[in-house]
Amino acid sequence: MHVVADGKVTVTGSGVTNTVKIASDMDISGEDGVGKGVVDTGPSDVTFRMLLVGGHAYIDDNGTWAEVPDYHPSTPLNPFAGLTGPGDLSYRGRQMQDGERIHHLSALVWPGGDLSQLEAQGWTALKIDYNLTTMTVDDSGAPIEMSFSGAISGRFNEVATSAAFEVTYDFTKIGETVDIPSPA
Repeated sequence: MHVVADGKVTVTGSGVTNTVKIASDMDISGEDGVGKGVVDTGPSDVTFRMLLVGGHAYIDDNGTWAEVPDYHPSTPLNPFAGLTGPGDLSYRGRQMQDGERIHHLSALVWPGGDLSQLEAQGWTALKIDYNLTTMTVDDSGAPIEMSFSGAISGRFNEVATSAAFEVTYDFTKIGETVDIPSPA
């Protein structure tokens, strides 16, 4: 599938709040993907081409894929990785849009990934504060868009910390073949 994501992460700890804007435009197959990422910390943003293959991350360094050392994803590349089946969703209704019937769903589970991944990076006593994730699908169940809004809190390096996420996703080319290059 092709996924365009746009959002922000707001982290608060020790009385200081920082917001990082994030965006990506990627072709994804399972947990592998290739495309462009943008990280905006306020005064400037960094845009880069990235490749994620087999749990490893690579950045395009003038035409050569350079591996990112010590890469540990905190959330899955595939935004549906946390959903295990229909019981993880609730139906909110349908409507006609541009002559097509679309359906609205809410996620009943945290789609933001396995929190133990964050524990490996220094978080402890993690808990999910809220999850307001909604999605729109077509009649066949193919995703059209998703809005992920949620927050976690706990301790990071022994400091009480919270992180709030707001990300919107737009999906196209569902089920189409994705060409993921080899990093070599």
